[in-house]
Amino acid sequence: MRISDPEDANMLLVFLNEDEQVGFADTLTTRFPDISPAVIDAFRDSPRNIFCAAFGFTKAGQKGVYDHALILVKSEHSDFMRKSCIHEEMAQAMGLTNDSPDARPSIFNDDEEFAFLTRHDEILLQMLYDARLKAGMESYEVRPMLPAIARDAVR
Repeated sequence: MRISDPEDANMLLVFLNEDEQVGFADTLTTRFPDISPAVIDAFRDSPRNIFCAAFGFTKAGQKGVYDHALILVKSEHSDFMRKSCIHEEMAQAMGLTNDSPDARPSIFNDDEEFAFLTRHDEILLQMLYDARLKAGMESYEVRPMLPAIARDAVR
């Protein structure tokens, strides 16, 4: 991961207030030509109680393979909340997409017990990006490899 110019980035992280959010939504089709109107609406009309959101875009013809992502962090929230949003939404844009009440200890448990990535979350990201795994693999292909990948990630 590296910082790049917005034109070259495949993960765009924006900090916007409510008015900027509406204006930026109007530019999304230029940046993401295949973006659906529903995603533009969700970006533009994100409720106040949603502090941040990640929108992942898949590669054409490759199920489950992210090509690029857009992350919205609302700037009107506290520094602490914005930092927490960066942790969670970047990890989700990298492929840990679903929150679950069973994810413990994890930022992906919506009980808001954890504000930042935990060691558990870091291990999951290491596992997800393990060289033995390839984007688009089916669960039956991955499942037998997981014990070894988990052992290696914990080390």
